[in-house]
Amino acid sequence: MIFRFLLGLFLALSLTSCDPLRWDGYSVTDSGVYYKLHYPGDGERKAQPGDRVYAQLLVLTESDSVVYDNRMQTGDLLDLTLIKNSGGGLGEALSLLHEGDSATFLFPTENTSLSDLLGLENLPKEGRAKVSIQLNKLIPPAGKQHLTGPDPEMEEMKVMMAYLKEEEISSENHVQDVYILPIKPGKGNRAQSGQQVRIAYKGYFLDGTLFDDSWASYKALDFQLGKPDQVIRGIEIALHQMRKGEEVRLIIPYYLAFGQEGSSTGIVPPYTTVIYEVKLISVQ
Repeated sequence: MIFRFLLGLFLALSLTSCDPLRWDGYSVTDSGVYYKLHYPGDGERKAQPGDRVYAQLLVLTESDSVVYDNRMQTGDLLDLTLIKNSGGGLGEALSLLHEGDSATFLFPTENTSLSDLLGLENLPKEGRAKVSIQLNKLIPPAGKQHLTGPDPEMEEMKVMMAYLKEEEISSENHVQDVYILPIKPGKGNRAQSGQQVRIAYKGYFLDGTLFDDSWASYKALDFQLGKPDQVIRGIEIALHQMRKGEEVRLIIPYYLAFGQEGSSTGIVPPYTTVIYEVKLISVQ
C-alpha cells in the first residue's frame, strides 16, 4: 500500500506536460480520464469486471455545484456489478481503484456512463464533471455465492449515512471521509506531522452514549502527530486541519476508527461509527 502511494506521488510530481490539470497533480489514462489519488486503501487487488462494487460518490460540475451525492442519502451506496469499460467512463474509473482507495476523476460531461448508471439529467452539456469516489468494498464473482446474510460493513455505512442526513451534515464538512464540525476556532498554523501535540477528547456512539472522556479524567493526551498507533486514523486526519485552541466534533466511519475488530477493550463493537469531540490544547 505504501509503495502504491509513493509510486502515485512520484508519477504526479514527474508529469511535465503543459496541461494545467497535470500540473495540478492529476494523472491521465490513455482514454483521457484524469484522476488524482487522495489516499490508498488496504486492498491488494484492483476492481475487475464481474466484481460487485460498493462505493460512495460525489459528483460536481466544474463550478463545484453538487449534482449527485449518495453519501447523504439513506442506504444509497452505489451497488453495481462492474463490466469491462475502456472508454473513459465510470467503469474504467472504478477499475483503477483498490478496495478502500479514495480518488477524484474528471470526465467530459458528454460521457454517458454517469447518466446511465446514476440517472443524472442535470449535468451541463459541456465541460467536465468532478467525480470523487470512495471504494468501500469489492466482492469478486467467486465470493458472491457466499453472501448469505446482511453485510455488517454495508449495514454500518447505511446507519452512518442515515445519521448524516438526519443531522443535516453537509458534504462541505467532509475531509478524507471524516466529517469535521467546528465548535470553537483556534489560532496560528495548522498542526503538522512531526509536531508534539496535546489533545483532550470525548468519544460517543451515534445514539449519544459516552464511551470515553479524557476531560472528566483530566488526562490530556500528548503525542507526536503522524507517529503510528497514537490515535485512531480519523482523529489524526482531523488534527492536520486544526489550529491551537480549536475544538471540533468529528463523525468518523468505522474503518478510520476501530475497524472490523472493534476496540481492544471491547467497549466499541466491530464496524462502529463513532463521534469525537476534540480540543487541540497545544502544538509544539
